[in-house]
Amino acid sequence: MVYINIKLKRKLATNLKDNIQLKKRLTELQTFLGEMEEKYVLGRLEGHLYEKYSEKYNWEIRKLEQEPGQKGFDSSNREKIVEKAISIAGTISQDWLSADFVRK
Repeated sequence: MVYINIKLKRKLATNLKDNIQLKKRLTELQTFLGEMEEKYVLGRLEGHLYEKYSEKYNWEIRKLEQEPGQKGFDSSNREKIVEKAISIAGTISQDWLSADFVRK
């Protein structure tokens, strides 16, 4: 169980780092898009350039917002989760044998 707990902790740490990088990039893109909109409104950026790049950055923002990493997984009750998973895994064959057709 200790091994599983350690592996889960490492996976959570990796997910956290990935989420931080993802959110940082998302913030950068949103800031850049806002600055670009301001330049367009003030007449410092031509319309065709604004349209071209705003589409590009909006697409990348949507793509990042749909990343699986955005959902994340973090638990302060990691030990309880591991114990429950081991308990289920330990009885799964017996549960399968005793289950009726519909439950299988």
